[in-house]
Amino acid sequence: RCVVCHGHQSPMGSLDLTSREAAIRGGRSGTALRPGDAEGSPLYTFVESREMPQGDPLSEEEIELIRKWIGLGAEWEEEIR
Repeated sequence: RCVVCHGHQSPMGSLDLTSREAAIRGGRSGTALRPGDAEGSPLYTFVESREMPQGDPLSEEEIELIRKWIGLGAEWEEEIR
């Protein structure tokens, strides 16, 4: 659901979340993803606080999956189109 606003076409805040490299590079506010450090990753902080995705927060289970994924290194198989 993140790529609706943070995709290839005019990503909000200049944050493109369609690839691991783009998420690490980040947008206007800096990096969004720090592999191995969920609590230090703004991506996790925003979903955990329910600030994102706006109007449609993730479930507890989805948030926990993101925390674990980032903690394990945030491996990314392919770019999202």
